[in-house]
Amino acid sequence: YPWASGMDGIVYNADHLKTLDLEVPLTTAQFLEECEIISNGKGLAYNLKADGDYAILTDSNCNYWGNLYPTWWGQYEGITEYYNFFNGVANGMITGDVHRQKGKLYSLQALEKILDYESGYVYKNHTGLGFMQAQTNFISGEGVFYSNGDWFANEMKNKVAEIEEMRGVKYDIRMMKTPIVSEIIDKTPSIPNEETLRAVIRAIDNKFASVAEAKLGQFEGYELITNVTEADYKTILDARGIVHAIGPRHQAGVPSYAKGKEIAFDFLKYIATDEAQEIYLSATGGASLPFAYDVKSKNPTLFESLLPLEQDRLNIMYGQAYTVNVLPDPDTFPLVKWGGMRAVYSLGTSSVITYFAAEGATGTAKQLYDADIKYYITDGCFTECRTLAGLD
Repeated sequence: YPWASGMDGIVYNADHLKTLDLEVPLTTAQFLEECEIISNGKGLAYNLKADGDYAILTDSNCNYWGNLYPTWWGQYEGITEYYNFFNGVANGMITGDVHRQKGKLYSLQALEKILDYESGYVYKNHTGLGFMQAQTNFISGEGVFYSNGDWFANEMKNKVAEIEEMRGVKYDIRMMKTPIVSEIIDKTPSIPNEETLRAVIRAIDNKFASVAEAKLGQFEGYELITNVTEADYKTILDARGIVHAIGPRHQAGVPSYAKGKEIAFDFLKYIATDEAQEIYLSATGGASLPFAYDVKSKNPTLFESLLPLEQDRLNIMYGQAYTVNVLPDPDTFPLVKWGGMRAVYSLGTSSVITYFAAEGATGTAKQLYDADIKYYITDGCFTECRTLAGLD
């Protein structure tokens, strides 16, 4: 049973965004706009590092940036179709046509644009940085955006204190809601453009669960949602609740041959209690166990004591207008576990840096997408996966 939440996404330097007069990006298009402003000047007298400005700092392997594409894919397709992909279901049938889902293409393209060396958004000398050095540089003020998870704040708290003592600086590092993939407006006819999409997201973030509710509020762009349908609003509302976490990969179990199995079972039961949640939250500064526990409403004093990044993460999970859907581990599906099907087969064992963020990158998002269609549909390899998974 799961023993960690492990929610991941984009963490950011709130002080730098404030200095640049930029808001936390709501969409992938806005994220790219802000990366352009930060990395390529636009007349700003702002330097993050002597060798130039750059929006994104990362380690040598671009760790965790690859976890964003399932999130954007799930946003676009919706949670049901995301599950259908891994179940091999399209139009009510088990078929390789699942590899034609456009959400996979759009999400990979978003990642490609963000990490492309030609854009200049990524600090190019990251290839020599181990993950701890990169994280230390980030909390020291280098870069604006970093991809990480709910363990980051606790993992780095001693380094933050050390840097504050040595250099006299302490940046406000926070976690944002993952921007909505901008291509989602393909599916929402009453949301005709990026500006309207951002207005809808602002309404959702103001905790309005419907257009009818949002029309009663005041927020930036509220006048743009007048003609948005409830169905299209719901599409964006559901997308806002898509969350990626590595927690589903973290499983606890009791071996059948173990001594004291009953005590072990009792412990596993105990860590699902409210008492255990508070112990864990206190010890980690806000990283939580994978059980429904809204500390902000149940223990406000404890919530206020948590690290700011963790407060942001918990706010993403609780008390919002949307329902949170944590994306499942693909290995829980027979097509993946036994059939060997992969979300992006042609990526192989390579990391996203090989394809998108390296000098002479291997290929493009469209090439990856087309190669999967050829492999699974044209070449018929989905049939073999289906057979191995026992789905015939």
